[in-house]
Amino acid sequence: MLNLFALTDNPAHRRLRFSLSQDVQNELTALLTQQEASFRSGGQEEIPFDGKYKPDLGEILVINGFDDLDGLADAVSTPLSIQEVQPTPEIFDTIRALFSGYVNAEGTKTVLLTSP
Repeated sequence: MLNLFALTDNPAHRRLRFSLSQDVQNELTALLTQQEASFRSGGQEEIPFDGKYKPDLGEILVINGFDDLDGLADAVSTPLSIQEVQPTPEIFDTIRALFSGYVNAEGTKTVLLTSP
């Protein structure tokens, strides 16, 4: 099951976890799994991310050796260690990205990140 997290601009609470019902979590997992499979299929050309280039259709930006300063991969591997979101308009105003992810059988962590 995939969890849903928020990356905020609040230094005290950079990562927050959404509490989801089992049905919603199942739907989220199915949706994100399908989207990742669709994203990875199609033979996209990998372009190193430099912050300046906007990819064209058939290209994806990649960051090799990503320095995970915000601990997104740690959130994915230990979701219950992340504080739950208390849904208020103030909190939602601080969200800069949503993310999810998983750890595969070999221990490789994959983070799926999008801006809201």
